[in-house]
Amino acid sequence: MYDFEFGNSYISSKFNFSANFFYMIFNNEIVKNGQVDRFGQPITGNMDNTIHYGFESSCQFNFNENVQFIFNGTASKNYIKNGFTYLSYVDGLSNVDKTVKLDLNNNTISGFPDFSFNAQLKFTYKNLFTLLSAKYVSAFYTDNYFDQISVISKKYPGAIDYYDNKVDEYFLVNLFISYDLKQTAMLNSVKLFYR
Repeated sequence: MYDFEFGNSYISSKFNFSANFFYMIFNNEIVKNGQVDRFGQPITGNMDNTIHYGFESSCQFNFNENVQFIFNGTASKNYIKNGFTYLSYVDGLSNVDKTVKLDLNNNTISGFPDFSFNAQLKFTYKNLFTLLSAKYVSAFYTDNYFDQISVISKKYPGAIDYYDNKVDEYFLVNLFISYDLKQTAMLNSVKLFYR
């Protein structure tokens, strides 16, 4: 593996920021192929050469002692530079079992979205705590066939038993609120919360 990175950070009492550019070259990286074995564990395999490059950053802004904003995100490209897999299928003309070596060069590596971020807004006042959080993940593929799965399924019938290998982008927002009640004779503390 060859890893090239360049980053910097800034830290103060009110504002923290860090940013990092990276470019990584892997030889024989173990990647998931999108299927599981009979025990439910992901099936993996080696790719000759893979590339991961992108930008990641994080920041924290303290508006005052009660309000805090936190953000981190990544934009990246993760692809197979040189790699292949073997597919077994039944030839429709001769009705004979065959195996083909499938080139995966330049395909996106399974499980890697191009973009993701997390953001949090925290508010604390006396016994009250509030957290508003958001998460975004762009679309990604569950295997290494990229957007070619329909072509592969038609060309090699029976080699792949599914037709959808893409997880759609998603965006989640959560709100968490808690309040600590005063200490009682029976209990050290009682916390009420809403999620």
